Amino acid sequence: MENTYLDQPIDDLKKIKGANDKNVTQIDVNQIEVEKNVNLDFSVFFSDSMYRMVAKIAFEWYCLQNDISGKVKAFERIIQFITNGIGDDIVTIVGNEELYSTLKMNTNFGSHTLLSYIAKDNSVNVLISLFGIAIYNIRISDFVIDECRNNVIFQELTLDSKRVQFKFDTFGNFKSDFQKKFTEVELENGMKAKIPKDMTDVLIRYEFFYGTSYPLFQGNLQCTNKSNEKIMNIIIKNIEDILQSSVVILRGLKRFVKEHFNNFDEEIKLNPKSNNKKAMFMFYLLFTVGQSNGNIKNLSDLNKVLEVKFSSKTIRINDKMIYKLNGKIYSTANYSDIILKGAKTVYSWKYE
Repeated sequence: MENTYLDQPIDDLKKIKGANDKNVTQIDVNQIEVEKNVNLDFSVFFSDSMYRMVAKIAFEWYCLQNDISGKVKAFERIIQFITNGIGDDIVTIVGNEELYSTLKMNTNFGSHTLLSYIAKDNSVNVLISLFGIAIYNIRISDFVIDECRNNVIFQELTLDSKRVQFKFDTFGNFKSDFQKKFTEVELENGMKAKIPKDMTDVLIRYEFFYGTSYPLFQGNLQCTNKSNEKIMNIIIKNIEDILQSSVVILRGLKRFVKEHFNNFDEEIKLNPKSNNKKAMFMFYLLFTVGQSNGNIKNLSDLNKVLEVKFSSKTIRINDKMIYKLNGKIYSTANYSDIILKGAKTVYSWKYE
């Protein structure tokens, strides 16, 4: 058959009838680059199946936060929408660019974020951000009900399976509790400022985001259930940011080691012509760990080193950066040994 190629160890190929030096060519597999292209159908973000899925997530999450296990009449509309697709404007997509921006600044890269709020019309709503790509607004019920006490709720689910959350019954009580977390100090110039009583309180930045964004939640969300150019551009930009950025988590690092290293004794040869930027970045991480001579003992140590090197917790991977990192690797004569040492070290790290 024409234009058909067979890849095998050369000794095995030469055993095939008709194989000879003219039709068998030896190649260096380290110089082969496999490229995979994936087409994205952006209409899925505006599909009925997506709307019903996020409605189910929001509804079950809200019920869980309020210990609801039985059927409540006030939820009939959203239940009908989830089960039968009946109902209008239960789910909409948010188009406020400032909300996407502030959420990105205050949450971790690629995480899911869920929060509930009471709108000006007294309806109960949940906002869901999926990987920071699209934000959906789900109308849980048309009014506040006695069965559900908690209506000021926030939760972030990170890529490394960690959760951060808070919940209160009313925005007034949330605001009062937040203010108690600060103490007033007098500055040298005579001015006064408020600083956190507990500088290790990780909830403060999330509560600050929620509190300052509450007026936007209540009355200024630009929502639609139809595709439009503005929201499409926001989604495309967010997808591009995720594809071109990287955040280091232990699960991903260990999986990379498992996929690329059969054992820690074989020599590693990198392809200097590779266009797989994420893979090259991961090899650089292993190189960094191996080069530290044991000073990088865990993921926390590695992230501290990277934050100094790149001045950010989220690293945007581009051709220029990879070219620079590759230069550091290839200029080191024993880079293979260093990468292997780093891979072995990372594989031994324990999950927190």
